[in-house]
Amino acid sequence: MSMLPPPQTDETAGKGGDLSAIGHSPREGCPYLGPKDAAVIVNVFSDFQCPVCKRSADPIKQLILDFPDGSVKVVFRNNALSMHPRAQAAALAALAAGKQGKFWQYHDRLFASQGALDDASLKQTAQELGLDTARWEKDIADPKTLERIKSEAAAAVKLGATGTPGIFVNGVRERGWGSYAGLRAMVERELAKGKDLAAAGTPGQAGDAQ
Repeated sequence: MSMLPPPQTDETAGKGGDLSAIGHSPREGCPYLGPKDAAVIVNVFSDFQCPVCKRSADPIKQLILDFPDGSVKVVFRNNALSMHPRAQAAALAALAAGKQGKFWQYHDRLFASQGALDDASLKQTAQELGLDTARWEKDIADPKTLERIKSEAAAAVKLGATGTPGIFVNGVRERGWGSYAGLRAMVERELAKGKDLAAAGTPGQAGDAQ
């Protein structure tokens, strides 16, 4: 019998997540929640101007809270859609914040204020989070930052995730955002599958890609 707590609703899931404890902002590589290594990897291709991405952002954090044994990792990847004129600028700003260890805090501020993604607001958020704004602006202007965003968007298209959020659990695509309960059930199935493989003497594959 599962010892997990009952699934929370989308309105409550993830609200109590302590980003300083579960969030990681490596200078190189993708921002992620949870442990560096995990049995189940959830890749999320997101757009900071997408209303569904905003609705799912907190619930996705709940996965780490519900599986505190370190069996689940959530990896953030950008898919700034061209239909959203400020999505790319927001993505650049968030990755630049990540180089100072504050990706997830910046991520939350962007989704909390989707109507304020102009340059002045993005800079104000950086200042309020205590970032070195000169360094932040330099990292935004670094061609490698934009190259990473475009590369992640291209990967999303190649995988068939043309809309956002695009969610993959151990490489298996979740077709759009349904509910937190549905996503958690998919993760539970992958964990159970891994246990079955381990019992049979076959190592599982996490399906992560940095």
